[in-house]
Amino acid sequence: AAMNPALNPQHSVAVSASAGSGKTWLLVSRIVRLLIEGATPGGILALTFTRKAAAEMRERVNERLQRLAYADDDAMHAELALLGLGTEPALVERARGLYETLLFEPFPPRALTLHAFCQDLLARFALEAGVSPGFQLVEAETAVWSQAWRSLLARLHREPESPPAQALRTLIDEGIGEAALTELVFAFYAHRGDWWAYVEAQPDPLGYAQQQLAAALQRYETDAEPPDSQAFAAKLRILYRWLQRIGDLRYVKRERLEPALDAEAEQRYALLCDALFKQDGEPYSLKLTKKQQTLLSDDEQAHFLTTHADLVAGISAERARRRRAVSLRRTGAALQLCVAALDALDETLARERALTFTDVEWRAYQLLSADTGAEWVRYKLDRRIDHLLIDEFQDTSPTQWRLLLPVLEEMAAGDAGRLRSAFVVGDAKQSIYGFRRANPELLETAAEWLKTRLDAPRVPLNASRRSAPAIIDFVNALFAPAEVGTPIGYVEHSTWRESDSGRVEVAPPIEDEPEPANDPEAAADESIIFVEALRDPLRFGRELSESLRAHREAEAVALRIRDLVSSGVAVRGDGDGGERPIGHGDVIVLARARTHLRPLEDALTQHAIPFVGSSRGTLLDTSEGRDLLALLRFLDAPHRALELAQTLRSPMFSVSDEALMALATQARGHGDWLAALHAL
Repeated sequence: AAMNPALNPQHSVAVSASAGSGKTWLLVSRIVRLLIEGATPGGILALTFTRKAAAEMRERVNERLQRLAYADDDAMHAELALLGLGTEPALVERARGLYETLLFEPFPPRALTLHAFCQDLLARFALEAGVSPGFQLVEAETAVWSQAWRSLLARLHREPESPPAQALRTLIDEGIGEAALTELVFAFYAHRGDWWAYVEAQPDPLGYAQQQLAAALQRYETDAEPPDSQAFAAKLRILYRWLQRIGDLRYVKRERLEPALDAEAEQRYALLCDALFKQDGEPYSLKLTKKQQTLLSDDEQAHFLTTHADLVAGISAERARRRRAVSLRRTGAALQLCVAALDALDETLARERALTFTDVEWRAYQLLSADTGAEWVRYKLDRRIDHLLIDEFQDTSPTQWRLLLPVLEEMAAGDAGRLRSAFVVGDAKQSIYGFRRANPELLETAAEWLKTRLDAPRVPLNASRRSAPAIIDFVNALFAPAEVGTPIGYVEHSTWRESDSGRVEVAPPIEDEPEPANDPEAAADESIIFVEALRDPLRFGRELSESLRAHREAEAVALRIRDLVSSGVAVRGDGDGGERPIGHGDVIVLARARTHLRPLEDALTQHAIPFVGSSRGTLLDTSEGRDLLALLRFLDAPHRALELAQTLRSPMFSVSDEALMALATQARGHGDWLAALHAL
């Protein structure tokens, strides 16, 4: 630890930390060392991406400081050695008093999510950011999306000639239904940060986007002769004359080409789409019979094939051009509608004096990058941050990086006599928030920026503190081929747990069951044919091969766990480091997704293997749980008529529809359902 540059607050550092390598310990240790060496507590800011991670960071710092407060001399010296510090009396005394000092510190170290940091920034500089002071943060965005979408539809109904209304009509005429339109608008809402970044600084965002789209589609234009040109018509006649000479082919026939010879351009296009192309859009192939080949020389055959290929290319190009025109029309209409929907969302949020996470992030970025007043805001912010630590940097989005960049720029500008540092840690292999625009490549960008501007070393952290050597060796072997490891920047891993035993078993793939062979004897049995051919869909679901594979895989996992526990193989004991036989509690089953967890739970149950399943914590999602919750809400607030009705209809009381209607009728006279219930 003493030689670990990542712990030295005198320098900025970029850490690449693999899973289980102790990055959280490293980050917390750097904060503790900063405090011990006299850093101002309020000048330490740690940013991460989830509330849970931020809370864990604060808790770990407090635990470390509390442990220092109550440590004896030996434990204190060992802890300071882990931090790369000496054991001078003054240092020891400061370390012992930090816990008590921070209990009464008005500005302690901050560990926040990036969104909380943005929210605090906007709250402090609401006027400069152009947001409502005291704005509320909307976490469940779907409700406000629905409200904005409904308000837009109502306005378009009142203004049917407006451009957004015409765009809506275009999409409806294209066959896009209500559900698809809602999905389209909601997807635009979810990615509106991308839209803002795309049209940033454009005076006419919609016009710019449509122009860029048209230019992008224009790049796909080809040099093929269009069907309405004279050159195309001439080649069509040449192909027809070739067929007159050698006779019809299997698919390309004169009778299908002849109507197109003197047809108008639009009709010619339609006729040739049918004459030269299959229904799936692929062109018919030309296959000359041996007799036809003898009628043409090699040069003539080449000319014949070239003529046909040119006609096919012309029709294909025209078909692609029309598809591009449709795409341009539909996408342009979609952009027109979605931009109007975005305006409606802004209006809805303004009325509610609310912002969403996306708005908070974007407004904070604009605040720090704006030309007017940004220097003042950056100065005030810079005075509050001496040491910036950013966790899980692989989950940073481009907007977030551009938001953090002004803060780092101020830090790089320097301030005589003031110790400043930046600490960035992440692992590109663990980036899982692509749906939030996370870009793991930004970790490399940030590391290079810190190296160039702050002379920050790059520290790899690839020694696992979780995994046994057998597992690490397997992972290294798996990613050893360049085509596997190089794309993700994989470097060889090691482990601190060198004495741990371990084993890696590669299970055979679960294959589809082969189709049963035809049995002549069974085929003669009409009852068997009937059962195999017909299924009552109202009583029996269709069995899919994927489902069957999931069940077979679950069965294999359950049997392996049963065999492991039955074998009594030794595992390391808890606490004393001894060994004991393996138990069910020593096994965990990891899955990529929850899709096939139910077959696994069924298999574990069938083999009497106790487990805690993926369904824990979902009691309130059951109908029984919802009924009990309705009862509790009614008891808490007896004016809740809807909850009372749900409770009465539930199996707890099983009140009939007729009785419930009678209660509703009675309630009209009493004005209250509970009073009506007592009256009845």
